[in-house]
Amino acid sequence: MIYSWVFYPVGSFLPMIQKLLKRIQSESDRDTLQEDLQKLHEWSTKWLLQFNESKCKVMHIGRDNPNFDYSLNNTILKVTDEEKDLGIFVTPDWKSSTHVSKVAAKANSRVGWIRRTFTYMDIPMFKGLYPSLVRSHMEHAVQAWSPPPQERY
Repeated sequence: MIYSWVFYPVGSFLPMIQKLLKRIQSESDRDTLQEDLQKLHEWSTKWLLQFNESKCKVMHIGRDNPNFDYSLNNTILKVTDEEKDLGIFVTPDWKSSTHVSKVAAKANSRVGWIRRTFTYMDIPMFKGLYPSLVRSHMEHAVQAWSPPPQERY
């Protein structure tokens, strides 16, 4: 599969990120996606919701992706190799190694913070701190990066 994924933040006051995903197999597909970007820009101008083009990014997904350039408001969008989407790090190869390593690093930093903050720690205290401060990060979106095997279904 070959996809191009465009991430774009809408307005500086809205804390949401929109995504536009389209399968790109030819130059006509690329032109269609570029036209969609142009329509989004026209819509945002009409409703006074300006895009910050410097924060908009493109991710090319797939091995044989032609990696076309896309523009928004005559600004060529940056290509990204990693993007955080709903707390999950997404890469063009859809592998979970980046997400797992970043989550493990954050959990280890939380463990270090607990060890530095509390000079005395007994088992009941640890059982209260670890699940809320460390394990919750490790278990966030585990179904997305570690789905059940296909033979179950």
